[in-house]
Amino acid sequence: ITLDEDHHNLLQLQEESYRRMEQQHADERRQLERNIEDRLRKLNEQVFFFINCKY
Repeated sequence: ITLDEDHHNLLQLQEESYRRMEQQHADERRQLERNIEDRLRKLNEQVFFFINCKY
C-alpha cells in the first residue's frame, strides 16, 4: 500500500466517522425532542385536570 492510498483511506475513514457522528447527534436530538413533547403533553394534561377540578 502506498502512502497516497493510505492517506486516501484515512480521509475516507474520517469522513465516515463524521457522518456517523452527525447521524448519532441527529438521532439523539430527535429522541430529546420526543421526550420534551411527551413531558409537555403530560404537563398540559395535569394543568387541564387541575383547572377542571377547581370548578
